[in-house]
Amino acid sequence: MEERSGSIRVRKGKGNVPRTVPLPIEARLELRQYLASRTDDHPVLFLSNYRSRISSRAVQRILEKFGVHPH
Repeated sequence: MEERSGSIRVRKGKGNVPRTVPLPIEARLELRQYLASRTDDHPVLFLSNYRSRISSRAVQRILEKFGVHPH
């Protein structure tokens, strides 16, 4: 991620096709803060409370709380 541009790579998008999604500046700022607060070196971006990868359904539930559709 750079200050003026950034994207995130989704390895298994819809139809199991990898996708690159551009991130707006607000998302990049929040993501940097989140990564700075992590104390592990796990390669997965979002972890569950059990320190394992969260499921796609868990992501859908989180986004639904904010009124965002994952597609």
